[in-house]
Amino acid sequence: LLKPFGLLPAGLQIREEKQDSMACILEDEEVASDNDETGEHSSSELLPGSERSERKLFCKERWLVGFAFALSMTVTAVCSQLVPKTTSSNTLTGPVPRALQPTTTNMTSTTTTATTTAMSTTIPTTPTTTTTTTTSATTTTANTTTTQDLFTPDSQSAKPVSLFCLFVIQPPPSYEHAVAKYLFKTNLSIFQCNAWRVYSDKWPHPIGLGLWNNGSDVEAKTVPIPGPPAYRCTVCWGYNAKCLVFMCNGNAFMRAFKKIFAEGLYKKYDFTIKADPDTVFMPAMLRSQLQAFGYLDKPDKPPGKIFLNCPTYGSLQGSLEVFSRGAMEAFDAEPWKCHVNQKPEDIGFRECFRFALKSQYLPLFEATWDQRCPKPGQKQGGRDCSVPGVVAFHAFKGLNKWKQCYRQVLLTNKQQAAAEHPVGE
Repeated sequence: LLKPFGLLPAGLQIREEKQDSMACILEDEEVASDNDETGEHSSSELLPGSERSERKLFCKERWLVGFAFALSMTVTAVCSQLVPKTTSSNTLTGPVPRALQPTTTNMTSTTTTATTTAMSTTIPTTPTTTTTTTTSATTTTANTTTTQDLFTPDSQSAKPVSLFCLFVIQPPPSYEHAVAKYLFKTNLSIFQCNAWRVYSDKWPHPIGLGLWNNGSDVEAKTVPIPGPPAYRCTVCWGYNAKCLVFMCNGNAFMRAFKKIFAEGLYKKYDFTIKADPDTVFMPAMLRSQLQAFGYLDKPDKPPGKIFLNCPTYGSLQGSLEVFSRGAMEAFDAEPWKCHVNQKPEDIGFRECFRFALKSQYLPLFEATWDQRCPKPGQKQGGRDCSVPGVVAFHAFKGLNKWKQCYRQVLLTNKQQAAAEHPVGE
């Protein structure tokens, strides 16, 4: 039954010795035809009458079973040929998105006519993003065009790294306030983190940073942390009693961290990042490095982990300080263990997390290029904003100097991206 339609399943072979029901019928017909020529009797006719009847009944039953099976197979095969094949409703038809290029993703779907506009705003966080998707009652194509972040890696993490970032600035006429206002307006540095805070020293009232970019007339402001001012101090260490003059600003940063602990916002994010306003900082690149070197597969529980960023001295430079949520929870639970007030904040925090809180130290040496941490073969004070892959460059005191370094960072990363993803590839 299957052969005429060309529907015989692949691999199915019909062997005469196995077809018992057909053998039962053919045996009598073939032998009978032979007997017409030879005059001999068939073997079945030589059997007793009762056995011959049982054999014929058995053959009929086997033939009926075989016919029913073949009929069901035929119906199934014919139906499978008549039913149209369907495809997934989420088939990607557009090109693979590339870094630094506007990316277009075409997705085919069949839904009821609708136009959906989604707007998400988190304050304070990254700027407002708007996505519009249009579908129709028939099969249509939805086009979504976005511009990929310059510093976003091609690979997408299964678990994105979330950052809470902060500044501690001096009020006007300090250049730090002017830099913070510019970065807020242009959505750069810490303002590209998932959430941020700017704490202002000395003044008891908040300082304005500018209007929000969502079209409202609400002004973003700093969180004031007035108190004793920072002062110059001499710090000595080592067997040779090497001494240097620093700015002892630990008291101001302890006031900022008390505000952070009181608000509890840091608990929502994987890492807390303290950056200096004069640091040219790219949060998306930091996410990529933490994804690779942050041991995210290990449970982050107190005392947590912090990251050393100066391979020359094996130290934690204050230009970019990275604390895991577990480390912040340990600090929040026992802040009295950390004697930071009479020290430079980076030295105080390094000693606090290492000796008092017993946090794990991990290297993140490729993250920063700091003038106080010369690279091998370079003199103290040198920093090169054209080096690719660096998360933070320090220090650029003044808005014009900050912009000049950032322009070089943009140029370097565009050239690198063009080399890795040439047009037309």
